[in-house]
Amino acid sequence: MLVEDPIQASIEDHDGVAVLSVRGDIDMGSASAFKSAIAEALAKNPAALVIDLLGVEFFGSIGVSVLLQAHKRVNDDARFAVIADRPVIAQLTRLLRLDEVFALHETLAEALNALEIPPRGKRRAAGAAERNDDA
Repeated sequence: MLVEDPIQASIEDHDGVAVLSVRGDIDMGSASAFKSAIAEALAKNPAALVIDLLGVEFFGSIGVSVLLQAHKRVNDDARFAVIADRPVIAQLTRLLRLDEVFALHETLAEALNALEIPPRGKRRAAGAAERNDDA
């Protein structure tokens, strides 16, 4: 018997921002796969992590827990955002006041603009300027 993956996940790099797109149901059966996908997205220490839930049909309470864990795992220097346009997910995050913990957006473009991550070359130049200021 062939067992299907509980979720489908893909990771894209948007100029140093890891965008994790998830499809399927986020529930007890898929939580570990969701956690693994987040760990893979964070493995390269991105400037920010965006979790795209546009393809998620069901989002259980375990999904909220995994999002909170992901938010905690993001480095101090990195930023975190979630994309969700389904009313159930948006209402749940607002009801639990998670929109005060991390940014919730309806589109990838909106999330990337809100993160205000400078292009890679400008990040390096800004980091060098900060180090020179410390000297």
